[in-house]
Amino acid sequence: MRGLSFIIILFLVGLVGLHRGLAQAQADAGIALDADDLRGLDGGLSAPVADPPQMDVISPSEPGVLEVRARSGKAEALRSSSQAVTVIDLERARRGAADLGEVLARSEGVSIQRAGGLGSQTRFSLAGFEGEQIRFFLDGVPLALAGFPFGIENVPVNLVERVEIYRGVVPIRFGADALGGAVNLVARRPPPGNHGSVSYQGGSFDTHRLSAQLSHVDRERGRYALASGFFDRSRNDYTVDAPFTNAMNMPDRARVRRFHDAYTAGGASVEAGVLDRGWAERLSGRVFFTDMTQDLQSDLYMVRSYGEATRGALGTGSTLVYKQTFAHDLKLELIGNYAYQQLYVKDTSRCSYDWFGNCVTMVSEPGEVNGLIGNEPYLYAHTASLRANAEAPFLRHHALLASFAPNVDHRTGEDRSPTRPNQIDPLDVARNLYDFVSGLSYRLRALDERFEGEAFVKQYTQLVRAEVSAGATLVDESRNTRKPGAGLSLRYRWLPWLLSKASYEWATRLPMASELLGNGFDTQGNVYLLPERSHNLNYELMLEGKAGSTGDYMLELIGFQRYVDELIFAQSAGVFRMYRNVGSVKTRGVQSRARWTSPGNYLTLDGNLTYQDLRNESREGPFADYRGDRIPNRPYLMGTVLARVELSELFVPRDQVWLSWVMRGVGEFDRTWQSVGANRFLIERQLLHNLTLTYQVRSAQRRTISTSLDILNITDAKSFDFFGAQRPGRAVFFKTVIEI
Repeated sequence: MRGLSFIIILFLVGLVGLHRGLAQAQADAGIALDADDLRGLDGGLSAPVADPPQMDVISPSEPGVLEVRARSGKAEALRSSSQAVTVIDLERARRGAADLGEVLARSEGVSIQRAGGLGSQTRFSLAGFEGEQIRFFLDGVPLALAGFPFGIENVPVNLVERVEIYRGVVPIRFGADALGGAVNLVARRPPPGNHGSVSYQGGSFDTHRLSAQLSHVDRERGRYALASGFFDRSRNDYTVDAPFTNAMNMPDRARVRRFHDAYTAGGASVEAGVLDRGWAERLSGRVFFTDMTQDLQSDLYMVRSYGEATRGALGTGSTLVYKQTFAHDLKLELIGNYAYQQLYVKDTSRCSYDWFGNCVTMVSEPGEVNGLIGNEPYLYAHTASLRANAEAPFLRHHALLASFAPNVDHRTGEDRSPTRPNQIDPLDVARNLYDFVSGLSYRLRALDERFEGEAFVKQYTQLVRAEVSAGATLVDESRNTRKPGAGLSLRYRWLPWLLSKASYEWATRLPMASELLGNGFDTQGNVYLLPERSHNLNYELMLEGKAGSTGDYMLELIGFQRYVDELIFAQSAGVFRMYRNVGSVKTRGVQSRARWTSPGNYLTLDGNLTYQDLRNESREGPFADYRGDRIPNRPYLMGTVLARVELSELFVPRDQVWLSWVMRGVGEFDRTWQSVGANRFLIERQLLHNLTLTYQVRSAQRRTISTSLDILNITDAKSFDFFGAQRPGRAVFFKTVIEI
């Protein structure tokens, strides 16, 4: 702790000295910065919130297939900042059938592991960190509070403009606690006038996905309205190799179709507000409603099959945004949210099903999944949050930024299945969680924007107010936690085509409500969880430019290190799981990427490769025996290769056709600890090929119609993700998008 404090103090002293030297150099050279240099990214505080409606930016690069950075405007400013961020433009992804999870999985350092098809349990991993260790946002609002509680991979691509992935160092403006980084989805903002868009996708496994958006933007009167919605449905009846007992009463495997894996989800939102008024740059309100139901087919290991168990979620909420610039370029942004969510599981069947869909045995007690509390638990969650951001520029090249973000989570519930007499329903107890994340940041820009440095401090506070049932009595399990944090980031552009970055954060992740309080079904709460702590470091070197007659190129090399203490890990305890602090993890890795585009953008070659080594460093506790092992269920080698051919005005003016081939590979990895020896379960390396053919026509009035044919997993290769769950094989989808 003393060593870290000394480093931070030394950095701040050095930064002040560096600024004086740079300022003197600028004065000697006659360099002057204009007023735009005082503004933060995306207008300073506008970065966490989608900007007012404006013309779409269409990138000539390949968005949505690999990580691609937009070439102009705010995305380019963010990419060129000192922040450790990757920006993915989704212009072409919106034309294709690949969902957001598949798009992100093709970016370096990102792994998307799924337990099945559309809507299945998914694990998002960034540089080795996963799940709740990564925070997800839509326009700076936590994703669950923005109307998408089902996971980032299920957000309709057509409603998103771009994705910002922050690697290990999270800007204070998000007001978030995150161990490994953050992902921010920037919603599409329509151009002035009246516009609308609709997309429909259909294909294998009886999959149907529909999304639509309508907008009215009146710049002269300073007002706008926006409505959007989506509907997804899939039977997910793909074939798998499932275990069964043959006629000889011996274990065997058979090729069967999943018969109880349907997924249905839908939602709608309405947003309205005023723009560019004297009293507000933006004042807007948004309301949303979402609903989801999903059949449960099997456990994660695909050992047991289910025939009737289902789960679901229903949510509604609202967001209020206020943004204004006052005298002396003082910027203020306020974002308030409220969301209500109802989660439930229905597991009341008395029948035991085999993988052929037959009821083979009747059981005395209801329940296929064997939940923790009951067979029909309902969980009710009320969440309210506020984020206040302020930015104050001073002395031309300096700025101070402050953020304050309180969050309140109130939970209760009930078990609608028969309960044991004389016992308290453990769900029918109010549990409250209060989180406060605040931060202060100092930023310096100098040498005609070639240099940027930012140092920040954070404070994390969590208050748990909960009672836990113990038979017929209640036990008070309240507690308080406070932790500090700090970080810095540096960027220097050596040449127009050469950029380097370095960043560090002493990061903290506060335990989530589901980890502390449980979910009433398969997760038991643990109110004694400690926050996860990590030292995150990033190093980046990027070369890019135009090579004249030989086309455009980009080369990127990123190194990262993570040192985690008090790692929160889910441990099995019979039929349920409980989260515990289990020790330390060390992660080291490197990400690389290369892209070349021919003159005229006729041909693009793009590829990335990620190597990450996650090692257990625990010296005591339940994982001490596995010290030195790789963390199970996490790939350590993965990469993607893209080849795309694009032609324009092939049949009619302003048309485009492109054919893309994507190969994504994942190296072998262990499902269990390496030290277990004979009981190790190794998931073999996987190589998947996808093909996309898209044709698009754009009118002079920017009306667009596009049709896409996607073939996923062309070779029908067997693929497996975490815990060895089998993924769908070959799938064919088509998609049509109309914009007027």
